[in-house]
Amino acid sequence: MTQPRYSINLTGTEINNSVVSCTGEQLALIVKNIISYKELRWYASDVSINSSERFWADFSIAKPSFVGDSSTLICEINQVEQFFSGVFLAVFLKNEKDIILESIETEDEKYRDIGEFDIEIRAFDTTYFEIYSIEPNLLAPICEKFGVPVRTYPE
Repeated sequence: MTQPRYSINLTGTEINNSVVSCTGEQLALIVKNIISYKELRWYASDVSINSSERFWADFSIAKPSFVGDSSTLICEINQVEQFFSGVFLAVFLKNEKDIILESIETEDEKYRDIGEFDIEIRAFDTTYFEIYSIEPNLLAPICEKFGVPVRTYPE
C-alpha cells in the first residue's frame, strides 16, 4: 500500500490569477513545476472535459490508461479548455514496474492508496486541483511557484 501523506490544493487564482479553474493551461503549469517532470510517465482516468477533444475520449473510464511521457501529456492537456473531472497519475521511469491499474475516480476518498505511482493530480468540478504524493520534495517546487502550503495527513 502506498498512501500519500502530502497534498496541495490549487485554484485558478493561485495558478495564473484566473477566476476560472481546472483549465488545460493550468494543469500544464502544474506538471511543468514537478521536480524532474521530464522523467515521468503519465496515466489518466475519469476524465471529463468541456470540449470534444478525441484524445481524451478513451480516458473517461475509472481504470487508468497510459497517456505517455510529460511532453505528450502537456501537449494534450493544452488542447483542453477546462476539465470537469480527471485523475492524472505519474510514475518516474526509474520506478516504473508492473503497475496494477485499479479503478481510480476523482471523487474517491482523499489520501487513498495510489499504488506504484509517485504523484496524483485530481481536477475537481472546474473549481480546483488536488495534488498528492508520498514525497514532500515532489510538491515543494509547486508550493514555491504558486505560494501555497503542503498539507500533511494525518493533520
